[in-house]
Amino acid sequence: NWSPVSTIPLLQKNVTKIEKKSLKYNLISQFKNIHKDIWERNIHDRLDILCSKNYLNWRYVSNPRSNYTIFEIASKLRPIGFIILKEYSLKNKIKTGHICQLVCPENYILDAIKFANNFFYNLSINNFSIWTINDADILIKYFNFKKVILKNRIFLYRSKKIINKKKCNLSMSYSDVY
Repeated sequence: NWSPVSTIPLLQKNVTKIEKKSLKYNLISQFKNIHKDIWERNIHDRLDILCSKNYLNWRYVSNPRSNYTIFEIASKLRPIGFIILKEYSLKNKIKTGHICQLVCPENYILDAIKFANNFFYNLSINNFSIWTINDADILIKYFNFKKVILKNRIFLYRSKKIINKKKCNLSMSYSDVY
């Protein structure tokens, strides 16, 4: 009963000069209930893994497979989202960056992308990537992201029902399962 939803929607971008951003990004060491609430406000009616405080802390803080850098996004001192970044070395030892998960209101996505660009720029990383279905057109149009086709990599969903890929909130947070 597994149905294909889409190919993995990988978008890549070259890191550019430091970009001006307007929001505040605070490094955090663990998730709290507010982060689950933020996720619930921003998921809309899309399918995703339930991002409880316990799940987020297990996935990004205590999971020994990778090291993640987690930032809370704030506007006027109020938390409105979070972004999880990861530095990764490819097989050829070249470092790249990943936006593993980005949760915020849609009107702040571009500011968060600028922040990620600056974060990776400061680490001397030349490019970074994100998986996204719903924001792909915005990122391609405004930030020169390029679609990358991953051969033999698809996102599957266990159901007899065919699912519209726009109903999924696919992100690199799923990457441990492919």
